[in-house]
This record gives sequence, structure tokens and C-alpha cells, in this order.
Amino acid sequence: MKVAFPDWQNRVLVEINKEMVAKRHTKIGAESGEAYANLSMRFLRTLFNFSIAQYEDGNGNTIVRENPVAQLTQTRAWYRVERRQTVIKSHQPKS
Repeated sequence: MKVAFPDWQNRVLVEINKEMVAKRHTKIGAESGEAYANLSMRFLRTLFNFSIAQYEDGNGNTIVRENPVAQLTQTRAWYRVERRQTVIKSHQPKS
């Protein structure tokens, strides 16, 4: 949150919309790389999914109605990132 969405930390979740998500995904992709942009959006998607399932009003209705990150899937906006093909050699230290 502190790295990819520092200006959204104090924002109410329901204020974040599809357009904001799309713009931030593009911005992060240009500044920090496409793989990091996808990772950041997966994190945000998880926050929304948790909030949709967890938080309800007094009548049992969900407070967060939709996940705006789903738009990236609907518009096929996720970056295509190739898997790394490197192999850890036996002489390399394990982390």
C-alpha cells in the first residue's frame, strides 16, 4: 500500500473507481514495470474481495458493492509478463 498506493491509504474504499484503477495500473506499469503493476493490482483486488465478504451494513447488505479491479480482466488490460526461465545452480546459495 505504501509503495503503489500511497495517496489512497486514507481514502474510503468505495471512492476508488474503475477509471482510477485503470490509470494507476498504467502509471505503475510505466514507472515500476509491468509485473509490479500486475502484482499491485492483485493486492488491491484482494483488499476489495475481503471487504466485499467481510463488511456489511446493519441490514446485512455489503458496503462495498463491486470490485473495480475486475475491469482489468473485462477489458483484458492485464500486462502479459513472461515467466523467468532461470534456474538456481547447485553452487548458488539458497535464500
